Amino acid sequence: MDDLRVGTCSWSDRSLLASGWYPEKAKDPNSRLQFYSNSFDTVEVDSTFYAIPGEEVFYQWVSRTAPGFLFNVKAFGLFTFHSLSLSALPGKLAPSGLSRGSRLRIWEIPKSVRIALWD
Repeated sequence: MDDLRVGTCSWSDRSLLASGWYPEKAKDPNSRLQFYSNSFDTVEVDSTFYAIPGEEVFYQWVSRTAPGFLFNVKAFGLFTFHSLSLSALPGKLAPSGLSRGSRLRIWEIPKSVRIALWD
């Protein structure tokens, strides 16, 4: 094994916030990520399991960390055959006629939507 990386399962996990580890000036997720990346070289991004962030979010994360910082991005829950709320789908891809609170599995949404999710 060439590299061993150490990090946590988020830079904004409640238990990490409650621990008092962050300085007082790190009040928002962006400043916390900057501080975090000075101590660790990797982090698991758990939020991507629940919803697909916009492309610009990834660029913002990268801009707040040092070169070589590793984001271990958790797979979107539908891709791992978990059920998720319809509201987790980007609005333009949500099948019509269902309540936004409906829970779906990947095989319950149209094939065209499944393909579009990968794009």
